[in-house]
Amino acid sequence: MRVNALHGVSRFIFVGDPAQLPPIGAGRPFVDMIAKLRPIDYEAIFPRVAPGYAELTIERRQVGAERPDLRLARWFGTTAPSAGEDDIFCSTTAEHSTLRFVEWQKPEDFQSRLVEVLKDELKLTGPDEFRGFNRALGSVSSGAYDYFNATRSGNPGSITAAESWQILSPLRGMPFGVGDINRQIHERFRAGFVSLATQPWRSIPKPFGPERVVYGDKVINLSNHRRDGKRVYPQDGAIGYLANGEIGIAVGQWASRKNPKILKVEFSSQQGFTYDFYSSDFREEGDAALELAYALTVHKAQGSQFRLVILVLPEGHPILSRELIYTALTRHQDRLVVMHQGPRSVLKDFAGPHRSAAAQRMTNLLQACRMQEFPQSKASVFLQEGLIHRTNNGLAVRSKSELVIANDLSHAGIIDQYEKPLTLGGSTRYPDFTIEDDISGRTVFWEHLGLLNREDYRNSWEKKLSWYRTNGVLPSQEGGGPRGMLVTTTESSAGGFDSTTVQKIIREHLLA
Repeated sequence: MRVNALHGVSRFIFVGDPAQLPPIGAGRPFVDMIAKLRPIDYEAIFPRVAPGYAELTIERRQVGAERPDLRLARWFGTTAPSAGEDDIFCSTTAEHSTLRFVEWQKPEDFQSRLVEVLKDELKLTGPDEFRGFNRALGSVSSGAYDYFNATRSGNPGSITAAESWQILSPLRGMPFGVGDINRQIHERFRAGFVSLATQPWRSIPKPFGPERVVYGDKVINLSNHRRDGKRVYPQDGAIGYLANGEIGIAVGQWASRKNPKILKVEFSSQQGFTYDFYSSDFREEGDAALELAYALTVHKAQGSQFRLVILVLPEGHPILSRELIYTALTRHQDRLVVMHQGPRSVLKDFAGPHRSAAAQRMTNLLQACRMQEFPQSKASVFLQEGLIHRTNNGLAVRSKSELVIANDLSHAGIIDQYEKPLTLGGSTRYPDFTIEDDISGRTVFWEHLGLLNREDYRNSWEKKLSWYRTNGVLPSQEGGGPRGMLVTTTESSAGGFDSTTVQKIIREHLLA
């Protein structure tokens, strides 16, 4: 049996003799192998299980199918979301306890918006309330001082708060990247401890490294390495090994004697043990052992879980892909704040099939790599054949059923627009296909409904159907409405998808 996590998108299990599988190079995905083992009708079946193939479709990190944060994440997964889930991109959608959107425009405005978000989400009394910020990192107050305690004698330490919240960004550079975010947070909320660490009679170690790491800071370990027994306490039962990406809190030294020189860090993966770091771990000529971790790159956060995630999404950066955003959107357990540059509708473009980074790589294991051109509004992209549904007109669509619809429309000489924004009643939605007849002035909106047998899918579609009706778009069975006609096609695990229905709709409503 082999198990693979495909870029954070879905987990797949392959059962069979490993000797029958081609050799796997280091870091190479099973992308085309998944495509080969996946059943032809996988989009309509539930659960998605077939010989040699099983797909995990139930979220475990977050509980509840109707949560808007989960509906947002599904847009960036491997299968098409329900027709009614496009309301998540509408700016009029009410804020939810599990999801918040925050818009920012210019890079120079980003930091102030982030401080506002931190104030709200960490329950600070003001944008400079450093003691409230310390409490959000797990400190315990005593008089005028905040202490970051290690786990001792069964008493939980500050490390229990290390994964309670996390800022994620896809980038390290730029004002909205990890480096600048950590620096700004450190200067605003940790200046008191930095000042204390530089006093002649300091009670905590002096700042370490170029990022000036001090007592109470949240840090990340940057390499796989062992630390000898003298550098870990208690030694009894200690692993003595730190993995790249482990997150910790600097819990010492705080000493009554002057000038302590050891930075003691407790990591969330090894609670009850502290590791010692010295100035030699932060030599200027080499890589530092630790760096600040108030903000992490999405890459560093893979496999991690936090109760609250604040995700920073710059507009139009080439590093952004559908898979990377999916990973970022699924790191939280309780609440997600998406700080997006530009209008919320920008997120919809990131969710497009042509945004797949996996499909842009030449990583086939079972057949020769053949790249196909997909024309886009600004420039063409080249994606791996067989991994993206490509219409006769060269457009990328989300499902095989949509591929059938698009090709039948093309064959009939009908010009359609895929997922064109439709704004009615102050709300914007995205019909699967929009067909506009300039001569008659008639507009037809086509929605494909994949899994109406599932209650959550059916509920979301009924809400969207109500939105269509409210805004003057009526079903074809009712002769359409003043603002357009709605036609639908369906499929299910029992009946599949009948392509003859597509041709019938085209004859009756588009060619008549």
